[in-house]
Amino acid sequence: QVIYVSATPAQYELTRAEQVCEQIIRPTGLVDPAVEVRPVQGQIDDLIAEIRVRAERNERVLVTTLTKKMA
Repeated sequence: QVIYVSATPAQYELTRAEQVCEQIIRPTGLVDPAVEVRPVQGQIDDLIAEIRVRAERNERVLVTTLTKKMA
């Protein structure tokens, strides 16, 4: 009997597996954060509002952008 463990199983593992099990919880015990999809319109105002909420709680904010224009 063999147990294949892979985050990205190849065709080799998949064809030899009688059953595939997915890991829902990360090994650290952390679950993936919820993903929010928001409208493009007003995204800067929405971002600033979220930053203010975090600042009021003395939390930090990291903002990443996809393009230089958005920065």
